[in-house]
This record gives sequence, structure tokens and C-alpha cells, in this order.
Amino acid sequence: MLKGRYLKQAHLVVFLFVSLCALIVLFSLLREDNNRIAANQEQAGQQLNESIINALNGYELEVAGLAALFHSSQFVSALEFDTFSQTLINHKRIPVYNSFYAESVLATQKQNFIADRTQRSNGPFRILPEGERPLYLPITYAFPDKRFIGVDTLEKGVFFLYEGTQDWNTRQAKLIKPKTANDNFIVKPSQSSSLYVLSKNVYKDEANRSSNKENWLGVVAVSFDMSSMLQAISLKFDHDLLFRLSDITDSIEAKNYFYRSHSADIPEWSKREFDQTQIIYGGRIWLLESSYLDTSIALYDWGSILLPVVALLILAVFLSIYIRSLNSSFLGMMKRVNHQLEIDDLTNLYSRYFIHEKLDKAILKSKQKQGDLAVIFMDLDHFKTVNEAFGHEVGDKLLNKVAQRLTSVWPSDAVLGRLGGDEFLAFIELNGKMSHDDLKILCHEVITQVSHSYLIDNRTLTIGCSIGVALYPNFGDDAMTLVKNADMAMYKAKALGRSTYHFYDGDIGARLARNVKIETRLRLAMQNSQLRLYFQPKVNLDTLECVGLEALLRWNDEELGPVSPMEFIPIAEQSGIILPLGEWVIEQSCRQIAAWQSQGLTVPPIAMNCSAAQLKRDDFFSILLQNLNSYDISPDQVELEVTESMLIEDSERCSKLLQQVSRLGVKITIDDFGTGYSSLSYLKDLPFNCIKIDQVFIRDMIEDVNHAAITAAIIKMSQTLNLQVVAEGITSHKQLDRLRELGCTIGQGFLFGEAFHADHLAINDEKIKQSLLAEDG
Repeated sequence: MLKGRYLKQAHLVVFLFVSLCALIVLFSLLREDNNRIAANQEQAGQQLNESIINALNGYELEVAGLAALFHSSQFVSALEFDTFSQTLINHKRIPVYNSFYAESVLATQKQNFIADRTQRSNGPFRILPEGERPLYLPITYAFPDKRFIGVDTLEKGVFFLYEGTQDWNTRQAKLIKPKTANDNFIVKPSQSSSLYVLSKNVYKDEANRSSNKENWLGVVAVSFDMSSMLQAISLKFDHDLLFRLSDITDSIEAKNYFYRSHSADIPEWSKREFDQTQIIYGGRIWLLESSYLDTSIALYDWGSILLPVVALLILAVFLSIYIRSLNSSFLGMMKRVNHQLEIDDLTNLYSRYFIHEKLDKAILKSKQKQGDLAVIFMDLDHFKTVNEAFGHEVGDKLLNKVAQRLTSVWPSDAVLGRLGGDEFLAFIELNGKMSHDDLKILCHEVITQVSHSYLIDNRTLTIGCSIGVALYPNFGDDAMTLVKNADMAMYKAKALGRSTYHFYDGDIGARLARNVKIETRLRLAMQNSQLRLYFQPKVNLDTLECVGLEALLRWNDEELGPVSPMEFIPIAEQSGIILPLGEWVIEQSCRQIAAWQSQGLTVPPIAMNCSAAQLKRDDFFSILLQNLNSYDISPDQVELEVTESMLIEDSERCSKLLQQVSRLGVKITIDDFGTGYSSLSYLKDLPFNCIKIDQVFIRDMIEDVNHAAITAAIIKMSQTLNLQVVAEGITSHKQLDRLRELGCTIGQGFLFGEAFHADHLAINDEKIKQSLLAEDG
């Protein structure tokens, strides 16, 4: 359970949580923006790639135009070629250095070809280099640089084309990297690393797809500089796009970059990962690598990123301030409620709730030290007579005086509290300072002091005090048993003539003998189906409509007669019979709901009391779920009532089970609220739907202002925590009216009718209303 000090830090937890969310959002947005930048960078690389392909396609169109010139005419003169080439070069934004036409010449045609070229050029024409070969491909026309005319482009080491690389029958353009050992044939020597030649075959009949080599006229080509082309293309792109190009046709591993968009010595080339794309064109392969020049930090869209992060941080600040304010109000309210429940307002002694809690801790301490502990139950003699004769105000003043005397008599190491009405409880460790004989003397002194006269409102009042004592561990090892035994001893003291004390001993053990007999007969009753299930209505105090039922066990034994649940239930819990008995109650309740529903009745939720032993079982949840499924009962038709004392016996296990039951849809009620001894923090940590005020407070709330105050505090606290509140044990109209004034909405008790057996089917709202109206009359 959360302690108050942890709750005080809730605003910091909220602030850290929302701040963590802001960091998560920040990193998510940065990741998304990284993806955006990477996608944009990749897109820019693709656009660059497309631009290069488009530029190469432009050169191919020029080569195709040259080829078309030869296709469209049987004879193309040098002048026509030069005129066409000049137009091509002048209109090309990215310059063409030279255009060529190389004609295919067979060995048998060589002399005629040379003679014809000599005649047409008005000068000598030679095919270089000299020599006899079966096929020649000399440059016939060239523009503007005519030094290449006559060069056989099939010869290695001479010019652009090599033997075997030019497929005469292909219609596709070929891109060639020029290489030559002859310096006279180098075009633009300073840029030869990025110089390329694009060539295309020319045919006499373009439609002729046969393998007849005589259909091949030759080759047209243009030379251009890739670097100039890339320089022109890069102007279209953002200057922050960093890219480079290398020819990897001959070797994929060798990356000789012949073009860089930026200076080769800037450090950005070695600091980043590049997007890589291969460009395949005309038989050559280039590797294009591109990346943004700026870092991701500079490219982030900081406005879109920081806006939600800053908004979340502002939200974290405001939420933490708001939660802190709520915590202060809540903790203040809880402190006031705890004080009301822990301290009795009338006597300023410990309340019934807190004295039980202190006793439980003292028992644990004594168990660890293997020491003895005495629990003393005190009841005032003839207090009721004084209260009825002079009124509650006088009675309250008398109780306050008694509390002062008790405080002065009991030693400082004793713990003293008021259980309610005129009942007080104290406990003290028995050690070297306090022996059994000292305790007897102390009890006698308490009776003497309490029995002295009191002067209240000019009246002299005299009362007595009866005391019962139960010793730990001889006559109980838990708070409930010790208080019960001390109470029994107190009644024995009253039976002995009042104003005396009595220690719980073997004489009272006769009660234990009855308990043993009850246990034996209870086992037989279960075997012989002698137990009965009765149902007591829960009523809306405003409308007097039945809004629920509480399942109650009834037992009429052949030998013992009617046995009260107050008597046999504790015995069943101690003996372990409570486990099969609890299963029987769950099964019978579900069976009865199903039976009523089959008759067409609208059945309100039925509450079943659960013991600590049941809740400790590992199979409790599965048993409950199995019965709901077997009888087809909706979970909201069932309600479990648990007592406060159960919540600290095994708080972690109990918490997990109640959370599991609540998620199923079953409502959970705290029974006998105000009589337990667990911490109030469970009200905010466990999934309770309802608080049931113990009937001890309802019974005396009209006569006892303290009980009325506690009842009012419980109702107010329940409303604040958004919990439903049920008052049990309502027997009079005065109680009903007072509870209505306090805001209690649901109650049960004999005022609305006694518990009934299912055979009598007394779910009748109108009957309840008529009964109450008749009593009013």
C-alpha cells in the first residue's frame, strides 16, 4: 500500500512521467525526421541519377540524328555532314567536342573507297595505320577536328574503338572510353579522364534485320566530356547536395572518381555514409554516390520537433502543480478522518479501531519477545441508568471524567482506549515492573477510582466498574480472541455482583466445551444438509426500494437448537470448516439467483460474506468463477463482503485477489467498518465499491453523539472517496431519519423486515413501504 510520504511525492512522479513522455516524443520525432532527411536525400540522389540518364539520352538523340542523316540519303557529302554537325554542336547546351562518321570498308573495297574519298576531298586520302586487313572502319567525316579522318577505329592503341568491342549488328548505342597510344589523337588531353564517345551503327536499310554484313554502312559517334555535363546538371540541384561519380565498368572495387560536386579536399567526403546508385548506360557502369552536405542537426525541422516536446514539458509542470495541490487537500482530509477514527472525540482516548490495531502490534511484539500481555475489558456499572435519567449530555460528560481518571490510574506503558458506549479497553505488558499480583492490585485501584463520586452540572453521580482480564498467550493469541475472552470475563465479573474484576480461566472454559460441541454438530449439519440460506434486504433509504440482498446462514440443530452465526461462524473459522462452508454459500447463492431468474424475477445483487480463510485459498477465484459460469450468473449480480481485519493478515495476497475479483466485475464491500484495526490507506489502494457501517455505531447513534459523529465521518469520507455506504442494524425511524440527513443512501435492518428463506420469496418493495408507512401511522 502507498504510504502518505510516497503520496506526497506523486507530483514529482507525474512530472517525471510526463517529462519521460516528452523525451520519448522527442526521440520519436528525431527518428522520424531522420527518416524524412534520409528519404529526401535518397530522392535527391534518384533525381540526380535521372538527370544524368536524361542528359545521356540527349546525346543519344544527337547520335540518332546523325544516323538518320545517313539513312535518309544514299550519299552524304562532307559539307552536309559538317553543316549538320555544326548545328548539333551549336545547339547543344552541354557541348559536343566532335562528331564522326566511320564507314565500313571490306578489304576488296579498300582501293575503290580510297580513290572515291580522294576524289571527293580534292586531296589524298589514306587509311591509317597502313597494312592489309580484312575489314576497315576508317573515320570518313569528322567535325570540327578533322585530324581523325582516315584513322581506322578498329585498330587497338590508335583511337576510340577496339576490335571485337563493336558489334556491327547491334542497334543499341555504345558508350566508349577512348584510349590511345598516339598523342596526336587525344581530344582535350586535360579532360581525357572524363571524355567519352557515344557511337551508333548505320545501315543501308534500317528495316533489314538480317545478318548480312553488307547492309552495315558504318558508325556515327559524338565525343563529349562527362565532367562538363555533370557540372551543368549540378546547377539544377541544391548546392548542399554532395555527390561524386566513378567509372567501375572494368573493376567494381576500383573507385577512381573523375567528378566531385565539391572540392576534393573538404573533410565531408570521409565523414559520412553515401547513398550509392549504379548507372548502366551504353555498356558502361558508373557508381553515383550522393549525400547532403549539411549534418542532420542542421536539416532537422526544429519547429515541428520542439513544439510538442515543449508543450508536454509545460503540461508536466502544470500537472505536477495540480497534483501537489490535490495531494495536499487529500492528505489533509485523510489526516482529519484518521484522527476521527483513531481518537475518540469524547474521551480523547484511542478509538475502537485504533486500540485494536495497537493491540495487534503489541501481540506481535510479545510473540517475538516471548512475553506475556494482559488485555483488560472495562464496563461501567449503572451508566445506562445515569444516561437515561439525566440525558446524553450528562452521560458524555461523565464518560469524559471517567476517561480522565482511567488515564491517571493506568501506568504510562499501558495503552487505553474506548470501544464505544461505556466500554473501555486497556492492555499492558507483564514484565519485571508489572506482575500478575501487581495487575490485580491495579485492577482494584481502577475500580476504586472509577467508583468515586462525580460532580457534573451540580449533580453528584456515582457509578461502578466491572473488569475482565484475558492473558496472552494463555487465553488467546490474537486480538479478537483476547478481547472476546476479556469481555466474557467482564460479564462474569458483572455476574459476580459488579464493581469487581475477573480473570478469564478454566471456569469460563465451559464455553469452550460448547464450542467443541458446536464444531462437531456443525460438521454433521453440513453432511446432513441442515444449514439454510436466508436473505436480508438492502433498502434504498430514500425510495425504500430493495436494491440488494445479503445471504445469511441459519442453523437450527436438533440437539443445540437455533445456533447464531455469531457463535458458529468463529468456530468454523478456527476449525477450518469455514472453507467448505464458504464454498457452499457461494454455490447456493448462485443457484438461488439462477432459480429466481428462471421464474422471471428481477434479482438485485446478492452479497456473500467471505472469511479470511477463504481469501487465503489459492483456488478461491477459480471456485467463484466456476460457480458464475455453471449457473450463468453475471458477475455484477454478486457482491463480496470482507472485514477490515482480513486486510492486514496477508495484505499482499489479499490485494492481488481483490484486484482480480474486481476486474471480473464483482463488487467488493468492507463489512463492519469502524470495528477493524487495519490502516485506512487500503481505502484508496484496494478496489472497494462500498463501505458497510457496523451496527454498533448505528445502534447507539441516537443516544451517543460520538457514535453519531463516527457514523457521519464514515459517510462523509465514503462520499469523498466515491464509495457507496450501507448502514446495517437499522431498527428505528429515528435512526432512518438521521441517516438520511447524513447522506446515507442504503441500509438494512429489522426496520425493513427480517431475513427470509428463499421459499417465501419476500423480495417485495411495496411490502417494505407499506410496513414502514403503517408504523409511521
